[in-house]
Amino acid sequence: MKEKIIIFTTGYFPAEKYGGPPVSIKNMCATLRDKFDFYVICRNTDLDGSVLDVETDKFIHMNNSGEQVLYLESKDWNYVNFLKIIKEVDPALIYLQSFFAAKTVIPVLRCVNKTNKKLLIAPRGELLPGAIKNKWLKKIIYIKIMKRFFKSNNIYFQATSEEEISAVSQHLNNKYFYLNNFPTMKNSTEEMKPKKEKGKLRLVFISRITPKKNLDFALEVINEISSGEVIFDIYGPKEDEEYWEKCRQKFNNNKKVFINYKGNLSHQQVMSTFFEYDFFFFPTWSENFGHVITEAMASDCPVIISDNTPWNEINDYHSGFSLSLDNKNKFIKTIENLLNLTDDEYKKILVNNRKFLKEKLKVEELKKTYEKVFEDIICY
Repeated sequence: MKEKIIIFTTGYFPAEKYGGPPVSIKNMCATLRDKFDFYVICRNTDLDGSVLDVETDKFIHMNNSGEQVLYLESKDWNYVNFLKIIKEVDPALIYLQSFFAAKTVIPVLRCVNKTNKKLLIAPRGELLPGAIKNKWLKKIIYIKIMKRFFKSNNIYFQATSEEEISAVSQHLNNKYFYLNNFPTMKNSTEEMKPKKEKGKLRLVFISRITPKKNLDFALEVINEISSGEVIFDIYGPKEDEEYWEKCRQKFNNNKKVFINYKGNLSHQQVMSTFFEYDFFFFPTWSENFGHVITEAMASDCPVIISDNTPWNEINDYHSGFSLSLDNKNKFIKTIENLLNLTDDEYKKILVNNRKFLKEKLKVEELKKTYEKVFEDIICY
C-alpha cells in the first residue's frame, strides 16, 4: 500500500501566475506517482485573486500526473478545515510549499502539533539573500517568531541548492534534506529550430514581472546595444504594477532595438514559445532552482542569466551565459557578440546545451533520492 502525502500550497494549476512551485509539485507527483499517493490542497484562486474554473470542496484526480487536488475557497482556508482534511486523509507526511505564507504556514503548524504528523517545509527560495532583502526587516522578525514553533523533531526543511542549504542553516538551524526540483523536459532536438541570422538576435523574457526577476536591468542592457537588430519580447503577469511602470518607461524602441510586451502565457505555451527564440534573457536576482530556466534549455533556447542561480556550470559547457549583475558591461558585450553569431556557430551552442541537460538533469537519480528522503522522514 502506498504512503499518502498531503501537499499544502497556496496556488496550483490551472492557475498560471504562481511561477515555479506548481511546476515543481506537478513534476514530482508525475514522477513519484507509483510510489506515493499525493493530495494537493490549494486555494481556488490565481495569484491576482481571480477565481479559477474548478470544483471546490472535493478531491479531483489529475489523470496526467496522478495527484488528487482539493481546491478551497478563501473562507475555508483555515486551521479547522486543514485539520479535518488531515484527519480524513491520514497522511504519513505533510509537505508545505512555503515558509513566509503565514496564512498557510501557521495553521499547518498547528495541525502538525495537534496530530503529531511529520512535516517537510520547502521554502522555495524565500530564504535566499536575493529574495529576503525585499521587506527584509519584516521577514527577519517573522523568522525569529516562527523559530519558536520549529522545536519539534517532526519538522524538516528542504533545500534545493547549496545556497539554500546555507540560508536554511543560517536562519533556522533545523534538520534539512537536499532535494533538487524535478525539471520539465521536452525533447525538441529533432525539431527544426528557427535559423539564427547573423546581425539579428531574438531574445525573450518569460517570468512574473516583479523586482526579484530584474526585468528593469535587462531593459537597461538592451537599450545599450548599438549594432545589429535585437528583438526583445516580454511575457508574464504584471504582478507589481509600480515596478511594471518603471520597466515600461525603459522601452526604448529604435532602429536597432524592438521591445514588446506580449502578455501572459499559459503553462502549456511556455516551452513552444521558448523554441521560437535564440536566447532566454533572465538576469534574476536569485533563484533556488529556476524552473523557467530549465524549461528554456529543454526547449532549445539557451540562456543568458545572472550567476544567482544553480546553473552557473553552463559557462563551463559553453551552453549559455551566467554573468554577474555587478558587471552590466559584460551583459552588453555578450549580447553584442551573440548578434554576430552565424547559424552554424549558434548550433554549436545548441549542441552544448543538450549535452548540459543530459549530464546535469539526472531525473532517475533524483527520483531515487526523493523516494529515500520521504521514506526516511516517514520511518524516522
